[in-house]
Amino acid sequence: MKEKLLTKEIAEQFVAGKIDSLDEFTSIENNAAQALGFFKGDPLSLNGLTSLSAETAKILASFKRRGDLYLAGLINLTDEVAMALSPFKGYWLDLDGLTSITDESAKALASVKVTHLYLNGLRSITAVTAKALATVKAESLFLNGLTNLSEEVAKALASFNGLALSLNGQTNLAEGTAKALATFTGSLYLNGLTSLTATSAKALASCNACSLMLNGLNNLSDEAANALASFRGTGSLQLNGLASLSDKAAKALASAKFDELWLNGLTSLSDKAAKALASREDSVFVPDGLKNYEDAVSSNHGRP
Repeated sequence: MKEKLLTKEIAEQFVAGKIDSLDEFTSIENNAAQALGFFKGDPLSLNGLTSLSAETAKILASFKRRGDLYLAGLINLTDEVAMALSPFKGYWLDLDGLTSITDESAKALASVKVTHLYLNGLRSITAVTAKALATVKAESLFLNGLTNLSEEVAKALASFNGLALSLNGQTNLAEGTAKALATFTGSLYLNGLTSLTATSAKALASCNACSLMLNGLNNLSDEAANALASFRGTGSLQLNGLASLSDKAAKALASAKFDELWLNGLTSLSDKAAKALASREDSVFVPDGLKNYEDAVSSNHGRP
């Protein structure tokens, strides 16, 4: 791709509202970065940038505005640039283009203060990096590109003190990894899982303070359902990928004590399964139009 330079003049036009987007620019002048400090809108999207100097990164991180900064075009990050970005304060910091990160860069990025940190391009990380990222002062940490987490990395990430940890790139989950992740105290997103063994389900269910998002599961054995039924989280169990549920699985999940059960992917239920779910004391969410479930709720005078 041909390099296109973001100059001070172009940046000033953007700030003045005369240009809608800056994502076509692959490089930026320092004085252009300084001019962008006057931008009052949101987000500040610089997704076309393929590289960034430490000096420019320092300017971008020094802005008084607390908004979103999109730098998803960066494919590598030097330790110096990561350190320069570390004072950044805002809502979203998007670095989804990074496919790898050094331990030192991770330690530097852990100093940013953001609502959401996006690192979905990372394919693998060390335990040191995981431990560093887990200390970031953010509500949500997105690492959806990670696959095959080791127990050590999972344990480190689970120490993240935010509200949501998103690991949707996991397609399978060993029991030890599940047990490590279960120590996380927020909402745990594992929507990439398409199947779950009873032993891994039991390990995940030992989490006592979080919500579990398992919307990629397209089948659930009775044994796995029984294991998940022991989940005592204060939030929800989401299983929106299931199109059907056996009578035994429905009965097991209906008896669980977590706050909300989400089954919005169901296309059919037996009368027995519908009656079991309708008897649940806490909330159940199913698609509109499941008549036997609606009838069961009505006759039970309960609430979904």
